[in-house]
Amino acid sequence: RVVILNILILSCIGFICSVYLFIVEQKVKQDPLYKASCDISDKFSCTKPILTPYSKLFFISNALLGMVFYMIVGILALIDQTTLIFYISIPACLVSIYLALISYLKIEVFCIVCTIIYLINISILFLSYLNL
Repeated sequence: RVVILNILILSCIGFICSVYLFIVEQKVKQDPLYKASCDISDKFSCTKPILTPYSKLFFISNALLGMVFYMIVGILALIDQTTLIFYISIPACLVSIYLALISYLKIEVFCIVCTIIYLINISILFLSYLNL
């Protein structure tokens, strides 16, 4: 039960982070000069990755996909379906690793909110594996 509770808490935090990034994304679309609170410098920014083509998967915002993913994980946690959580967390982690590499190596920016999301995805995968 502790594992399920932790997955539920992580999915809530992931959902909140995704909502925040979605809001930032919408504000940046309206005003390209918008400076989010997570923009500390040119190298520590969450708006910089949002302005790249990597912020979308199949023309859908990564933040929006994140919100859907965390809602599904939360619902699955509530009905004790950690096996399903494990299997849907694998592609989420693979995408997280890909986006982290793009962010850190190609765009050369550290997005604190994105990094929190990457760590949440890895943690959910690990916790769901422990509960198999």
